[in-house]
Amino acid sequence: MRASREVPVVVVGRPAQATSVDSVADDDAAGALLVVKHCVSLGHRRIAHIAGPADTSTGRARSMGLHQALARLGVTIAPALDVVTDTYAIAEGVRAARRLLMSGEPFSAVVTGNDLLALGAIDVLRENRIDCPAQVSVTGFNDLPMMDRVTPALTTVRVPQYAMGRAAAQLLMDQLLGTHGDAPGAQVRHVV
Repeated sequence: MRASREVPVVVVGRPAQATSVDSVADDDAAGALLVVKHCVSLGHRRIAHIAGPADTSTGRARSMGLHQALARLGVTIAPALDVVTDTYAIAEGVRAARRLLMSGEPFSAVVTGNDLLALGAIDVLRENRIDCPAQVSVTGFNDLPMMDRVTPALTTVRVPQYAMGRAAAQLLMDQLLGTHGDAPGAQVRHVV
């Protein structure tokens, strides 16, 4: 659909706020399920969570997906092990990981809302002489550039940016060529 002034618009990276605007986003809930299944397959049952900001669509979707996945697999998370951050930043990962350690609740894995939060958590584990991944596993989300250079290697969910770009370009071309369709409302495509 078109935004104001009949300008073709496609939002990429998260669902559009306006119901008349097309959007393409990754499937954050599916990504969270993959992470939780991976942790559980490694034997983790005491999983901590450093969530992204609750005022962002990605923070909400990834957190909700994680909680749904944990429930589906019969794993509970202690309230003290579920920390929400203010921003996606290394410093917030540090703050949240310190809070997890100060809670006194034992955990063997930390699932984070993105790779920067994971880097902060790894820094705190390292400064507390907790071996990652031997004692505590840490996962990220996004597979940011250069994550392959992090030691230890970070398990992270790859957001399919190229596929999202292709899907967005196709929606935009459909709008420009008038082949978008007659269905009312916007199209939302989730790319996995």
